[in-house]
Amino acid sequence: MRENTVVAIVDFDNVMGYHSDLNNTNKLTTTINNLITKSIHNDKVDYCLIRLYGGWHSNEILTNRASEILQTLGRHDFFPIVKDFKIIHGEIELASSMYHIGNLIWGDTYIRRNGVPSIKLDSETLDIHCNQENVNCPARLLRKFTKRKNKQCHITDCTVINSKAFIVSEQKMVDTIMAIDIIDYSREKKVSHLLVFSDDIDLIPPVIRAHIDDNNKVKLYLFNKRLAEKFTHLKEVYGLKIDLIE
Repeated sequence: MRENTVVAIVDFDNVMGYHSDLNNTNKLTTTINNLITKSIHNDKVDYCLIRLYGGWHSNEILTNRASEILQTLGRHDFFPIVKDFKIIHGEIELASSMYHIGNLIWGDTYIRRNGVPSIKLDSETLDIHCNQENVNCPARLLRKFTKRKNKQCHITDCTVINSKAFIVSEQKMVDTIMAIDIIDYSREKKVSHLLVFSDDIDLIPPVIRAHIDDNNKVKLYLFNKRLAEKFTHLKEVYGLKIDLIE
């Protein structure tokens, strides 16, 4: 790692939105450029490392989503950048491993499961507000359909079951990898600034720990104004730098 490196830890789906159209390359490139602009805002920066975290592998294979992102990034030259008569080099990478164990690739960070888990209902609220009879209430019908993975549709002659009707996609280990990297990068002497872009409150503990260990190195960027207001005490009590992304 080079001296005076700024590291941006980016929760990709949180920043871009999981259902964003990656064929819209303008949105992706604009977002990346905005991240870079935020990252090199500090004076003491000679190198910029943008790490994008997400469910990039499934069964040891790169996902289609990850491939599309890499193709889009490969078509654009984001670095080098000239700022204040200084040339700043950098790179953008999909984070598939932890910083200190780069040779260990996590090959199952994106998992797809068949069937929706059993849904819990707020019966008290339904009883007050729902004007449908129990046999016609969509919420209760969905609860009944998701009771078991092999539960069959209630419609006559329909043979569809829960496990065939729904696919659930989720990321695994991504938040944990980000949390470890937040702490490890904050302790790296060559890292001058560490920026975390995410509204995921699960990352608040490692962010505040990293900040306390290395005062003034860590900054948290949020997208949710209410969330920023909720964690105002972290700024007031601990001096954590928090900013909103427009």
